[in-house]
Amino acid sequence: ACLESVQRHGGYHRLILIDDGSSDERIGALFRRLAASGSSQLVLLRDSQGADALPLLAFTLERLFDERLQDKRLALADYSRMGGVKGAIEAAAGKAQAAAVAAGVPAQDLDTLLRRTFLPHLARVNDAGEFARRVAELSELDRDCLPLVTVLVAQRLLIADQRGDVKTVEIAHEAILREWPLLRGWLDAERGF
Repeated sequence: ACLESVQRHGGYHRLILIDDGSSDERIGALFRRLAASGSSQLVLLRDSQGADALPLLAFTLERLFDERLQDKRLALADYSRMGGVKGAIEAAAGKAQAAAVAAGVPAQDLDTLLRRTFLPHLARVNDAGEFARRVAELSELDRDCLPLVTVLVAQRLLIADQRGDVKTVEIAHEAILREWPLLRGWLDAERGF
């Protein structure tokens, strides 16, 4: 998908996305229009590059909306404080870790419990050597990992679901596997075996 147009709507810009395999030239023209208008959306678009661009942008915009600080409006300062598109996942993970500790998870056990939560239950390296998520039944996870699951769901890094009588959990998007440095490091180590 790519950006089709930027339309002024009241005091805001509306971004229109399409999926037509557009060229870099078209995207470049839109960047130039945004730059000429002095739009802060240029920063979001500049930071949203690569294969994970749309899921990361969606995750970032959702967090910005949920955490908007200045007059209930999305602000570039809030985006910068959050760490931008690349920092959004790590910021969410940090908040989840802090919430887990506040809920009684021993800080010294946090990384071990996170690893046991994700590997092998929620993430794996597939036969092609790529990172892949998987759906796990909540009952598969160690009981001492469940408080982490709760805070990771609250931070929207994981999705909890009910499939019939079975409670499940999965990673919200595969971009998390590539963009959360801690998890990516564990998966890189798994790929080495």
